[in-house]
Amino acid sequence: SAMHTDVPGATVGLIDALAAVGIRYLSAAHNWAGRSVPYLVGGQALTRPFWWRAPSGNRLLVWHTDTPHGIAYMEGNLAGLAAGYDLALDLIPAYLSALASRPWPYGGRAFGWSGLPEGAEVTMRPYPHDIVHLRVQGSDADNAGPSVIPASIVREWNQTWAFPRLRMATNHDFLAAAEERLGDALDEFEGDWTDWWADGLGSGARPLGYARRAQRNLQTAETLHALADVRPPAEEGDRVVGTTATTTVDATYDKLALFDEHSWGSANPWTDGEEGVDSGAIQWARKASFAHDGADDALDLLHAGIRRFGATFARSDGALASVVVFNPSSASGPRTDLAEVWVPASVVDPAVPLALLDGRDGTPVPLLAGPPETVPFRPRGRRLRFVAKDLPPLGYARLDLVTGPAEAASGTERAAVSAGLAAAGPGSAGAAAIAASNGVVAIENEFYRVGYDLTEGFIASVFDKVAGRELVNQEAVGGLNQYVRDRYATAPHFNHLSGHVIATDLTLLGGRFTGHGATVVRAERTPVGERLEVELHGDGTDWIRTVVELPRGVRRVDLTNRIAKIGGAAKESVFFAFPFALRSPPAAWELAGGIGGSDLPRVPGSAHYLQYLRHWVAFEEPGLSLAWATLEAPLVQFGNIHLPYAPFPPSLDLPHPEPATIWSWAMNNIWDTNFPSEQRGETTFRYALTSVEAIPARELGPAAAAGLVEPPVAVLIGGPAPAAGAGARPAAPAAGTFVTVSDPLVEVTSLGRSRHGHALVVRLRSLAPETVEATLTFPLLQPSRAFAGTLLEEGLAEVAVEAEDGAVRVRLPACGTAAVTLDL
Repeated sequence: SAMHTDVPGATVGLIDALAAVGIRYLSAAHNWAGRSVPYLVGGQALTRPFWWRAPSGNRLLVWHTDTPHGIAYMEGNLAGLAAGYDLALDLIPAYLSALASRPWPYGGRAFGWSGLPEGAEVTMRPYPHDIVHLRVQGSDADNAGPSVIPASIVREWNQTWAFPRLRMATNHDFLAAAEERLGDALDEFEGDWTDWWADGLGSGARPLGYARRAQRNLQTAETLHALADVRPPAEEGDRVVGTTATTTVDATYDKLALFDEHSWGSANPWTDGEEGVDSGAIQWARKASFAHDGADDALDLLHAGIRRFGATFARSDGALASVVVFNPSSASGPRTDLAEVWVPASVVDPAVPLALLDGRDGTPVPLLAGPPETVPFRPRGRRLRFVAKDLPPLGYARLDLVTGPAEAASGTERAAVSAGLAAAGPGSAGAAAIAASNGVVAIENEFYRVGYDLTEGFIASVFDKVAGRELVNQEAVGGLNQYVRDRYATAPHFNHLSGHVIATDLTLLGGRFTGHGATVVRAERTPVGERLEVELHGDGTDWIRTVVELPRGVRRVDLTNRIAKIGGAAKESVFFAFPFALRSPPAAWELAGGIGGSDLPRVPGSAHYLQYLRHWVAFEEPGLSLAWATLEAPLVQFGNIHLPYAPFPPSLDLPHPEPATIWSWAMNNIWDTNFPSEQRGETTFRYALTSVEAIPARELGPAAAAGLVEPPVAVLIGGPAPAAGAGARPAAPAAGTFVTVSDPLVEVTSLGRSRHGHALVVRLRSLAPETVEATLTFPLLQPSRAFAGTLLEEGLAEVAVEAEDGAVRVRLPACGTAAVTLDL
């Protein structure tokens, strides 16, 4: 049995996560506290107990405290069960009578509850069962210690009365009894139980970005360490043993989990005491440190993994150095993407002009060599950016650094910006200009032409040159990637104030401001693509810098927004607009452990005005599919900006519906309690989008996110070339794949060291809406035995390894996970 307290909602992935460790029951005490209105958006249909089912077929028996007020996790205390027998004798009969005769046992004016709005329909029926669950703790306070009083009340009650009987019980005891007596008659609901308090995701945007980047780096780092464990070193004695990699990965995930826990500050986060509820500044510093430490640890693990993986390769004979580009994505088909590598002066002198050749066929690779590092406290060397073509899935390709033409020594061709705008760096005579007219600067590659409107301060056009379609809704109220800051009229520094505020109209919207005064910082055309950097100003910031990049040969638009945020206690939200020119709402979006969608079921009473994501949203309509991805900003609103006070009304008067507009809710300080009351400093938000003529939304979404979540990793290989002569180990092939997956909707999330003595564990996730059987092959690993089980390697059972090609087949439930362990 599991317990879930305070937070009103839970991601659908929780069902499979608990089922994987044998948990069948969930006791959820949702604290509405005025910050949610489930009873106005279908929540009255949610009976209790109920079965909560995942697409995989796993389900939990759930009890939830069904009261619209706060302190739902102390419902037993409110009935007198923690105060004394006399008060319990007075309150329990009244409570049970109200429970059996009213939709809710409490009237208006309970904590966090001022009654239903006038005219609201009541459809909920009184509680129908003859057993009831009352959470109780030692006193009326959060995190209260144990007390003998509840047990003494139960003893005296049962000695005095024949009915009703009280029993001290664990959550498991109650839910097991409920399953036995009521199980077949209980309602079943499925889908995401969308959390009303997820607005907190935007309240610590900078450390949240560090944490999400750390999660990305951890997956790639663990994969590189696992491969280094099973591959021979290029030179005898050069193996770098990673005996602590798994332990460190686990410890880093623990830090990130502690940051993710919902109460990120204290009761009064604007105060700076040394202890208790007023120690908000100290508590937030401690909370944020988990994200910062986790990010550092993840980056250290990644660098170590790169070093260990690189030690299994030798540079090509005749090359100054080699670069092995590892593709951590298992998506089928070759991948072309940007990559970069640092070349220290100890490997290649910064004065030497460089070129990059594909080790597979010797063709030149588009390369941008940065200027030599001149900062005295940094290592000497150069950073190279290049377009790695046709990378195998979950595999690598080797490129070779050679001496380039002399004219490349001072850098690569950069185009100037036309129409009187400032030059974009060291231009070359005759270079084609990046178009600029009527205040719109345009950049393009083979797939897209992007026009940035300097007058308006947003992207006015993204034209898909292959599909022949404009992707930006020209009738939308906002431009693409437009900065919007809302200020609210509620006062700061009042505990729980926003939980008691009712937004009957839009008077609480104190002001709305957009970015302005855009100027071009740099616009350049290089061998690796075209890039535009713009600086603008916006309310609440010193500056906003946007980089739009179109990598050469990559069907994706990359966006980076950096904000120099000015701190302030005034209540606010920061959004970026993404209005797409489609007629349908999103078909699918990525959740933690599942998939959401406009037409997919959700638990009744789920939050209706906001949505949290892992990384992507995808649209699908005849003739075109489009996907949008985010790295640091997981909170969105679809179609409109809603006022963040109950009942959360929309705040934009749209002349036309905008079903395909995404509002990225990047920052806010709405909630008065538990979260930092202001945000300041430079903060980065990265986005990407892609479009194709026809591909399922669940397949396109990961493709849009791949550049953010699974970027290629470039590994510099210096040192000696492979030795010749008898007994010499042959050079590694110029390209190879470690794992292939037959189904495009099944992903390898990471490789790792098995916890059960096997050589390797392959972790899998399905995005498919039905059960699938995927075939895995391991071209470079040669498995001898394989075992399939849960993601945590529980319930492992041997599966066949095909003698002919070493293939392994594994069944995954809908939107489910699995692990395959290998002996090699």
